[in-house]
Order: sequence, then structure tokens, then C-alpha cells
Amino acid sequence: MDRKRDRGWNLEKGEWVYGNYFEVRAGLDIFGNEEYFAGMICEDSRSSANAGNFTMVDVVRESAGRSTGEFVGGQELFEGDIIRVENVSPDGVDSGETGTGVICYGICNGWGQNYIGFYIDWKCTGYAFHDKNLNSWIDACRNPNTFWGWEWNMTIIGTVYEQTLREAQNQSLPAESSMV
Repeated sequence: MDRKRDRGWNLEKGEWVYGNYFEVRAGLDIFGNEEYFAGMICEDSRSSANAGNFTMVDVVRESAGRSTGEFVGGQELFEGDIIRVENVSPDGVDSGETGTGVICYGICNGWGQNYIGFYIDWKCTGYAFHDKNLNSWIDACRNPNTFWGWEWNMTIIGTVYEQTLREAQNQSLPAESSMV
């Protein structure tokens, strides 16, 4: 069954929760402005006696992101993930082209073409990184030599939300993700 899958950070559990993201109107603030809190419907474990039951779990609104439907190294890619892409020539020599970016969803312009969908907001420069289309990069990583004859490797190195938490706690990030 093809289902929309979202992810959000639950403060109480201190972990990511998965399900269908939605926002619920909580009421009005003292100025009469609408206040919202984010919610997530999460299906209980399919192996438990409660299979099929749904539980609403609060998540941090800024942490919510949708699944791209793609996987990298066995990990599902979500909006808000920070990725690193590096290339190696067919003979195993590092070409030196390495880029860090954030998975986003929306209107994008890459190689002079506008489209709506998942794209990479690159935090680097380099000719290859003019292509923001996530699907192009997924294809290049799965099929060596499709992108200028180079083999590309993609890894998830964190999320924007986790980086924000670390910065708030005054913890330093690894050098490769400090660009984001």
C-alpha cells in the first residue's frame, strides 16, 4: 500500500516519530492571533495486539518533514535531511568534488528549469552542484557513470532540526556539516 509518510521530533520521547503530519488549531493567543500546535498520527506497531490503532503524538512543528520515497544506504530520505555527495572516478581516484546540501520540497530552478518537487539546497559551489533535482542525484548515485562518467556517493549526515538542537546546546558539529 502506497502511503504518505512524514517524520517529526517528539520532545517527550526524544526521538523521531513517523506517520501522517497534520496541524490542529489550538485556539487564540492574547492578541487574538490563531495559535497552532503540530500533531502526528502514528500507527501502533503492526506486530502488537493493538495493530491498526492510531495514536496522536505531538511533534515540534519545525522538525516535520515528508518522505522523499527514496533510500540512501538503507536510510529513508526526508525533507530536512542534510546530505553529503562526493564523487570518485572509475579508477578509484577521488575527484575532489564534494558537496553538502539540505533536502527541500517546493519550487526549484535547476539548470534553468523550474519544477515542483524534492530538490537539494546546496551549501557549496561547483559545476556539478548547479543540478538541484534530487531525482537526478539519486539516479547518479545508483547508476555509476551517468553523470560525467563519475561514480557518486550520497550519505545522510544529519538533519536541519538536529543541527538546530546542537547549536542551541552549544555543541559543535562535524566539519562536513558545519556549512549548513
